[in-house]
Amino acid sequence: MIAYVGIDAHTTNYTLSTCFEALEAPVNTNTYSPSIANIVKYCNAVKKQHGNDTKIIVGY
Repeated sequence: MIAYVGIDAHTTNYTLSTCFEALEAPVNTNTYSPSIANIVKYCNAVKKQHGNDTKIIVGY
């Protein structure tokens, strides 16, 4: 399974959304303080929820 994570980056926050190739709409959208660590945590949570074999592609 491939999870596409999109990032809407601003100076005060990052909004991350996940979409899977079989779905047309995002399944998860969250806003975080701008930090790479928060992006990594978000991606790890997606893998935990959908399986460690999930490939994550991140786009800005």
